[in-house]
Amino acid sequence: MRSILLFACFAGIFLYVCAVQTSAEDIAGERITLSTGELIIPSYFQPRDGEIDLVFHLHCAPEAAGKSLIRSGVNAVMIAVHLGSFSSPYQHYFSDANHFFELLDQSLDLLKKRHSDPSLRWGRLCVSAFSGGYGGAREFVRIPKIYERIDSLILLDCPHTSYTEDKRVNPDQMEGFMRYAQDAVLRKKTFIMTHSEIAPGAYASTTECADYLIAGVKGKRTPWSGINPMDMIRQSRFEAGRFKVYGYQGETAADHMKHLHGLFLFLTQIDFEQRFAADRPDDCMKD
Repeated sequence: MRSILLFACFAGIFLYVCAVQTSAEDIAGERITLSTGELIIPSYFQPRDGEIDLVFHLHCAPEAAGKSLIRSGVNAVMIAVHLGSFSSPYQHYFSDANHFFELLDQSLDLLKKRHSDPSLRWGRLCVSAFSGGYGGAREFVRIPKIYERIDSLILLDCPHTSYTEDKRVNPDQMEGFMRYAQDAVLRKKTFIMTHSEIAPGAYASTTECADYLIAGVKGKRTPWSGINPMDMIRQSRFEAGRFKVYGYQGETAADHMKHLHGLFLFLTQIDFEQRFAADRPDDCMKD
């Protein structure tokens, strides 16, 4: 228990530092406060064919998530929501589907006014979640009308589950993610998951959750070497259809935070230009 509390403490410190460092710098775009979270509009963003692609990010200072979006160069806007340090606030808030759709409606109204175009509509939707943000993402893939709306899912060093009595991943808490992985294998969805080597002890690690999903689609990891632009040391990978799992070395809070700051790498793998278009070549540098 002590190790879990220490990890939570260190993670909280890094999130705070992240917020302080990024708030001291101007992001190249506009930030608009929403009823919950912020709408981030990169300075280069323009609607495409009357549509607006969206990244809906859960957990971290909005300005940090916004900077990662802008660094990716993706022609999309972002709704960034930060509700605290753990998964339960996200789970409780987004268990009401209305909260999700209210943020979408509120943001679209703002964008219509900004571009003087009442006909604008949402295009592709990518949900990304870091650490405890998986609590919200798990609600999204549990609720059918949200599940169907999501084109892409990025989980950054998450999710976790409680253990069963025989210390296995809780299948009930992975049900929505398993369905999403299966759809991604069939190329109906896109699913990117990353994990570190952190072992909380009292509940299932992100490695165990990744192994559970890979086994569920009858897959097998392959060794993977090298270091990506965020100095994350590669360890293993798995890919089938549009389901990708990237395993990295590291057991510290600093290693955990690299997954968040590396969001831009994974956004570049999401095709925002045409829904379910052919995959881009993977040169292992974009991660």
